[in-house]
Amino acid sequence: MGGVSSRSSFNSMPHDIILHILSLTSLPLHSLLRLRFLCKSLYVAVTELAEADLKRSRENSLWIIYPRSPGSVHIYSLQEGGRFKNLMGPKYVGTNTIELLPPINGLFCFTDLVDFHVCNPITGEFVTLPRCLQCAERFITGTGFGYCPQTKQYKVIKSFEEFPMRILVTKFKAAIKTVGSSDQWRIVDCPIPIPRWGTIYMDGTIYWLNVLNTSITNITAFDIDSETFRRINPPPPDLYKFDDSKRLKGYDSMRLGEYEGRLCLVDYQPHYENFFLKIYIMLREHQWVFGYKVLLKDLQPYYAVDPYCINFSCLNKGKLILRIIGERKRVLFYNIKSRYFEALEVGDQGLNTTDFKVALGHFEGSLTLIPRARSPVNQGIGLNTTYF
Repeated sequence: MGGVSSRSSFNSMPHDIILHILSLTSLPLHSLLRLRFLCKSLYVAVTELAEADLKRSRENSLWIIYPRSPGSVHIYSLQEGGRFKNLMGPKYVGTNTIELLPPINGLFCFTDLVDFHVCNPITGEFVTLPRCLQCAERFITGTGFGYCPQTKQYKVIKSFEEFPMRILVTKFKAAIKTVGSSDQWRIVDCPIPIPRWGTIYMDGTIYWLNVLNTSITNITAFDIDSETFRRINPPPPDLYKFDDSKRLKGYDSMRLGEYEGRLCLVDYQPHYENFFLKIYIMLREHQWVFGYKVLLKDLQPYYAVDPYCINFSCLNKGKLILRIIGERKRVLFYNIKSRYFEALEVGDQGLNTTDFKVALGHFEGSLTLIPRARSPVNQGIGLNTTYF
């Protein structure tokens, strides 16, 4: 009865007083969020404080980095002014190398090709999904993380090789799991192996670029709602405005990206003597148009930047990230349209060390809760949060 009385006391307390009391605490945000579920008044007050804090973070956050340390995840946000904010970790999840997938609605998903982990660094939630037994001892070609706006479901996917008896041709399957569902992994036919790198998620669809023998074969698209694959043709050859004979590495330097809410293909030639970067944008009905071109001279007065250090994770904001490697720990943001540079000096935890890797672009924290299955399986016992 004491708990009920305490809730009643809080519910009868003026909102401004509750906010003042909470503002005096030194609790981290993820700890403060646990108080939301004690009573209605605390839920409203804590949520208001959390949303204000998230608004400040979104205004100051530039991009995300994480260490390359095998078996652990440590996520930082680079802030305005060059300082780093610890979002999560280090979180030890095994001995294998961990890869992060693009965040969706404030949720991160990372995998070592065996296990999938979903977390919200703002709320402190951390969920490990059940393993896919059908994929055991199979070669995993690639993975993805997506969200279906219609059903509000998050799903993970990974493709693997299948070697049917008496058939020499390798077949590929895809294993799909809905986050928070007690259903088992679903196995479907996969028309082409999913690449391991370069996953792009947009508007209920996951995209991968397939390159074979330095030639683009197609773009594989996976619809999260229907759980079906389709092939998208790359830009036609007559749209490429360069001489193939001058290319040094073929098509293997092309990457998928997002530019102003549309899927784009970035043709990147990272060599001083023949450096260029071209962006092709996909319109409706999978039609492509030529977007922008960046040459080495366009990067003046910062032309000395190593082209291999250009990162495209900010394309969705219309910017490129240029990393300066040297004594000065500096990052440059190049606006493709205005051709304007923004320089940022970073702190001692900077990007010149081999311990850090640029992983993701702009990240907006949220209070999104991770869906949780009603009947947790053994793999979920290690969760470090309580789901109310």
